[in-house]
Amino acid sequence: MKRFLSWITAFLFFLMAGQVSAANATDHLSTKAPVGYYPGECDNLSSLPAKEKKLVEFVCKAKAFAFANIKKMGKQRGLAATFKEFKRQAVDPECKAGKCPFQQGELYMFAYENETQDGRTVQIYCRAHGANPAMVGKDFFHTGFAIKAYPQYGIKSVPDAKFFRMVSDAAYRKNGYDKGFVLFTWPNPMDGNKIWLKKGYSTKITDTIWIGSGIYMEKVDR
Repeated sequence: MKRFLSWITAFLFFLMAGQVSAANATDHLSTKAPVGYYPGECDNLSSLPAKEKKLVEFVCKAKAFAFANIKKMGKQRGLAATFKEFKRQAVDPECKAGKCPFQQGELYMFAYENETQDGRTVQIYCRAHGANPAMVGKDFFHTGFAIKAYPQYGIKSVPDAKFFRMVSDAAYRKNGYDKGFVLFTWPNPMDGNKIWLKKGYSTKITDTIWIGSGIYMEKVDR
């Protein structure tokens, strides 16, 4: 009888341990958390074209990674660990070997922090960048660039577009960027810096921290 009770106890312990382990894995991998995600974000992508879907899936994976780190380590240490991973460059030997989850061809992650005063953003600091580490720590609130007009894509000519404000607005679903996407024209270094159509997707992590990535869609400067 004692052996039987011992066996039952061991079995129940094993079962409960497996359930806890599965729950932890689900917590860390789920992109359907009620807090921090927009309705339908990361779990309803079937309507997106293939390239946009790939982009959003990439950013959603990074968002889940950030939330898992924050849950495990606390906000500050979790964000620091997230930024450290996002900063890894394509030339890193491990990234070349395919061991960097946030370096996938043209896809890489960036992270920014907004500084606000009286509810208004007044500075936008880069906290991590997977393609240009020199940007980290700099304020890009006033940085602008010229966007060429491409009416067929719904893009108007803007001589001094405040790009980082646009992507920040997309992350917080403000000023018309209600889907998180920003469409713009940008030099493609993989094509001799010819102008390509590029689409960015960004999303919030906290009230001031946001992340995103982008993907080239097609050449427009022929």
